[in-house]
Amino acid sequence: MDFTTEAKRELCRLVFKSPETRVAELAALLRFVDGVRLTGSRVSLSAQVDLDLTARRVQRSLTELYGYRATVHHHPAPGAASGYVVRVDHDVSKLAAHTGLLTPEGELVSGLPAHLLGGNVARVESLWRGAFLGAGQLTSDRRSSGGVQVRCPGIETAVALVGAARRLGVRAKTHDSRTEGISVVVREGEDIAALLASFGASATLAAWEDRRSRREQDVTSGLGRQFGSANRLRSEAAAAATAVEVERALMVLGDDAPAQLVQAGRLRIEHRLVSLEQLAQLADPPTTKDAIAGRIRRLIRLADRRSTSKPA
Repeated sequence: MDFTTEAKRELCRLVFKSPETRVAELAALLRFVDGVRLTGSRVSLSAQVDLDLTARRVQRSLTELYGYRATVHHHPAPGAASGYVVRVDHDVSKLAAHTGLLTPEGELVSGLPAHLLGGNVARVESLWRGAFLGAGQLTSDRRSSGGVQVRCPGIETAVALVGAARRLGVRAKTHDSRTEGISVVVREGEDIAALLASFGASATLAAWEDRRSRREQDVTSGLGRQFGSANRLRSEAAAAATAVEVERALMVLGDDAPAQLVQAGRLRIEHRLVSLEQLAQLADPPTTKDAIAGRIRRLIRLADRRSTSKPA
């Protein structure tokens, strides 16, 4: 199951009436895909996303919130299986200024708009939802970058997104990779669950937790099998070593060994790898594991005493 795709599809089905919530989501998405650009004094918009549903959501928000006519083009990124570009062909200064993506000095904001970061919890949740829709991934593998990961256009956006996570009670941290650049990652299960629930991916969260639970059970089961195999090997090695001691004991004692102890010893020699429980059932008459083990110990101790009592 592709959790990233499922989460984004679920988020794209969410409907919000509050313009502030929609603006925060749109602003974050555009910021994390580097969708708003400044060329001279002209502000342009060209946002590349991975799903058609995400592209259509951006297109709808641009039209309904700002009256822009945006187009969507199928244009996969290099090495990607799919990709869509949302483009507005005329100046989008109004949007850039209103969302805070453009500073009062006419420059693109380096992190995230301060008024959105400092807004209510709904805005902060929308910031994270937009960032995830634009540049996020979700996996059930906790190795390497497992969990939630959002690629960031720069350290300023990464630090801002970590701060937004803190507002939601989620522990996130920045990660710098030579191949993937700067990103924000959330790796602990409880933080991932809190984050997904907060920005609206509750159905995906349920599936993700189910996958993680089954994977942990498989790991535990595998470890159990490994431990069981290791224990069996240790038991067989110990039984074989005991058989060698029994052979020595029978040689030392000769005809002086008690018959009951001899029987137990010969069983151990003849069945070197079986467990004591199985050995006990082979005795005539069958006995208990403790009884057969005791007889073998007494046989070996008797031989040891005989060896130490012989004159030099």
